[in-house]
Amino acid sequence: MRNPKSIELLNQAIKEEETALHQYMYFHFVLSDMGYDLLANLFKRIAIEEMRHVEVFAERILFLGGEPKLGELSKPVEKIHDPKDMLEWAVNHPASPMRGLTLGSSHSKRE
Repeated sequence: MRNPKSIELLNQAIKEEETALHQYMYFHFVLSDMGYDLLANLFKRIAIEEMRHVEVFAERILFLGGEPKLGELSKPVEKIHDPKDMLEWAVNHPASPMRGLTLGSSHSKRE
C-alpha cells in the first residue's frame, strides 16, 4: 500500500504543522511571561490543535507504510515580542485558524 508521493506530501504537511506549533508555543511562552494570560492560552490551544494535525498526518503515513519525519521545521521560529505583531502573524499565516480575521480598532456601527 506504499505511495511514496502521498508519504512525501504528508511529511511536508507535518513539517509545516510543526513549524506553526513551535511558533504558537513561542507566542504562548512570551505572552504568559508578559502577563497576557488570555491571549497566551489562546495560542497554547492553537498549538495543541496543530499537534493533533501532526498526529493525524503521522498516522496516515504509517498506514501507507511510510515513516513520519518529526522534528523538522520549514523555517525558524520568529522572535516576535509585540502582542499585536503576534496576532498579525497568526492572521496572515496560511494554516492559521485565525486567518482572514481583521485586526484594528474600528467597530462596525449598526444603523
